[in-house]
Amino acid sequence: MHGFAALMAEECQGCERRDATGFLRRIQTSALRMDALITDSLNYSRAVRQELPLGPVDVGALLRGMLDSYPELQPEKAQIVIAGELPLVMGNEAGLTQVLWNLLGNAIKFVKPGLKPEIRVWVEVCAEAESGNADGERVKL
Repeated sequence: MHGFAALMAEECQGCERRDATGFLRRIQTSALRMDALITDSLNYSRAVRQELPLGPVDVGALLRGMLDSYPELQPEKAQIVIAGELPLVMGNEAGLTQVLWNLLGNAIKFVKPGLKPEIRVWVEVCAEAESGNADGERVKL
């Protein structure tokens, strides 16, 4: 769709119908969005099918590193508070990074216009279990 719309847009350069070029631009944008969704779905299905290596992850250090390195998470764009100590957990660091980025990104994105996002991150101990943090506890972030 994107390729054909690009060819049509090229053919229509200089055409008198401005609405036609607008429609072609919308087709191209929609096709790119659809391509991104398909790619994301394929990446997700690959990730779900494969065994993810688990290891100790320092959630506090991971989150602080993200806050330092992502421009969207800087204090001028959002107020992000880490309440208390965040534990060492057993997990997949790459997967946990993606999850945290998605949650923080959505918290920043979906705010009333004109408001500065205020985000608080904390941990609650849920219950003791075999597959928990280093102390054998399950935690909810």
